[in-house]
Amino acid sequence: MGIGWARLSGDWADWRITSDLDWTRFGQPVGAPPDQGWKIHLSARLQDAERVRSLAAEFCRTAGWSFKYLTDRTVLERANAKDAPRTSSGKFVTIYPPASAVDEALLDHLAAVLHDCCGPRILGDLQWRNSVVHVRYGAFRSLSDWDGMPAIRDPSGALVPDRRGVVFDPPDWVELPNWVVAERLRSAGADEPLSRMRVSGAYSFSNAGGVYRALHDAHGEVVLKEGREHVGEHAGRDAAGRVEDEFEALRHLERSGVAPRVYGTFRSGGSAFMMSERLPGTPFNRAVMSQNPLTAAEADRTALDEHAASVHHVVRAIEREAERLHTLGAVHGDISPRNVLVESPSAARLIDFESCTVGDPPGTIVPATPGFSAPNAVRGPDRDLFSIACLHLAALVPLTSLFPLDPGKIDEVLAAARVWFPTAPVDALRVVFGRCVALPDGNTARTTPPGVAELRDAIRSRREAPGSAHRPGLERGADGLALALRRSEPDTRTPPGPLSSQASSGAGLFSGRASEVLLGRTTPAFLARLRDEVLGMLRVDLEDGLAGIGLALLSAPTPGVHRDTVDVIAGRLTEFSRDDNRSRHLPAGLRNGPSGIALFLALYGRLHGDDAAVEASRRMLEIDAQRLEHRQGWGRQLRHSGRLVPFLGSGSAGVGVALVQVFRATTDQDLLPVLHGVAEAASPEFTAHPGLLDGRAGLVHFLVDVGELGIAPFDAESVGERLNEHRRRFALHRLQTPDGVAYPDQHLRAVDDGWGHGGAGVLTALAAIEDFERGRDVQQDVPSFLRGGHR
Repeated sequence: MGIGWARLSGDWADWRITSDLDWTRFGQPVGAPPDQGWKIHLSARLQDAERVRSLAAEFCRTAGWSFKYLTDRTVLERANAKDAPRTSSGKFVTIYPPASAVDEALLDHLAAVLHDCCGPRILGDLQWRNSVVHVRYGAFRSLSDWDGMPAIRDPSGALVPDRRGVVFDPPDWVELPNWVVAERLRSAGADEPLSRMRVSGAYSFSNAGGVYRALHDAHGEVVLKEGREHVGEHAGRDAAGRVEDEFEALRHLERSGVAPRVYGTFRSGGSAFMMSERLPGTPFNRAVMSQNPLTAAEADRTALDEHAASVHHVVRAIEREAERLHTLGAVHGDISPRNVLVESPSAARLIDFESCTVGDPPGTIVPATPGFSAPNAVRGPDRDLFSIACLHLAALVPLTSLFPLDPGKIDEVLAAARVWFPTAPVDALRVVFGRCVALPDGNTARTTPPGVAELRDAIRSRREAPGSAHRPGLERGADGLALALRRSEPDTRTPPGPLSSQASSGAGLFSGRASEVLLGRTTPAFLARLRDEVLGMLRVDLEDGLAGIGLALLSAPTPGVHRDTVDVIAGRLTEFSRDDNRSRHLPAGLRNGPSGIALFLALYGRLHGDDAAVEASRRMLEIDAQRLEHRQGWGRQLRHSGRLVPFLGSGSAGVGVALVQVFRATTDQDLLPVLHGVAEAASPEFTAHPGLLDGRAGLVHFLVDVGELGIAPFDAESVGERLNEHRRRFALHRLQTPDGVAYPDQHLRAVDDGWGHGGAGVLTALAAIEDFERGRDVQQDVPSFLRGGHR
């Protein structure tokens, strides 16, 4: 649990106060704020947060204005962390004033009241006079358009995108007050050093800053690195301070040729910047790791051996660069996939010296990339040698991020690398790891497939522990846990557990109230409210739109009582399917794309004899089917974020789940070749993640749906063999923690018991395999990934 704030002083008896895991909201006692307008954000670093919150609350109580603040210190710390979302970074307090109240005098007053407080600059807002006060035009209450994007209303009343980028960009139709125009001109004049260069692109972004390609008027092509003030603070240094420390380290090394040359550093607009030489080459993660053939549906022996050899050559080049650095008395400190440029198969350069130390001085270790950083007790060159060993192993089996969660994974991942890449120097890597961490004697890798009962009991124990927080919703919340626990029960006598104590902020399936329907937790009042929200909803997707709500109602234990609302949704989505322009502009896949809509419409049309809905499902499915790409050895996959993926949420398995239901509704034999290609892609030897939406668990659920069709070559026996292999391979991600067996989150950096990306999703997959093997719980009217409410 997070560390809360002190009790606010004053009389709040007439205010409407609600709280969830992220925000505590105070609704004004009289009337309501407008739907949109100029809203005020206050940022804060952790040491000033209590003062900012209490002063802002007293100001809003006196004015009678609604406001909200981050619920506790832990949430604020997370919001200001290096890897937090940039678009919400720094936002600690939000104030919703009447439109006529926002002017220069108000903002000057707030800036004066908070003059001794510091906080990050809020990207996308107009910062007021270099203070913690920021302002932007946007929605006061949550609205979204048909595609799920945040929206506001233009002067005609139509919904248009509520742009939430990192640059202050008010809507074109909003007449900017004079005080906005004046402050924009003033702040633009302060960026004189930046005016000497033209930024042409970005290498990377994080909440802590960015790394950009730029053309300088004196130095030519440069790399411009940014570190934001009051972001990513560690041991008294923020990201801006670490950029300046890096500049000093590079100046010390610049004559050696082992590091990029630097041209200068300066501060501007709440960030520190450093200009350095632009080196040739491709980042290691793109040049080497992305070429790993292990993710193919059928890993080719020759390809695996060739990959192991190419990795070895590049790693030797990295080791030579590290040796040159160490002879100068320096340690890089963060040799990771993004911080190595590969120039050729036998040449590489190190970049990003933010964690570099010279002379190995005592003190706090600068945070480095998780999964590639040695324990803090390791000092000197061994820190880099540990990182290079992680880099080498991750290029073969990219699971080194699990090592901090469970040191026993080192031997397990090494053992997996030995099986898949027998020519790799696994013994030598183990020697390096053994110098830095205590390893067990011999190979004690745990290869036992995880059991349903063991995982279920561990998740339930953590869920019921005192102080555990229960977020609402299915994807990351209590409803997903309850569905998974119910799916895995040997009988129906054990209740799924208590409801979340947190209020849900929407009606959708993944993060809103619709997930309650799957568990039969409804009342007439609940259903009436859900119907009202459906009538006013424009969003159409599965995640949190009409398709997801409709699918939940169809999959409920008592679907008949929801018929009128389901009919409304089906009619709306059938009509949407005829709008070729909008439907083809949806992103690909099940979660946010046409396949999610096709899944609902096919199931609805078959169950209720609606031919128009079935035909609409075919139209929607065809959009994603045309997006599938066939790659020899990989099967048919869907392109997401620039790469082909087979997974459930945004990959080809999601298209396949919809395809199964469309086939059930139409028995169209022309769909089978596509289904076969998608099924071929659903059994890779390795997946980076184990979870339901973006990993192995989702592939299991798709194959269960396919197996229940019983169509050759994917009949029950063939699918059963594939499912058994998936079950065995879940062992590679299994974590043994003090709280019992667990699985990691989607970033492989923390234990996650959630349905969408963690242990609960794995639990549903393991239970689905057992059910399939025993021929029980065959509910072909409910996709496998949503089953649990009927048990």
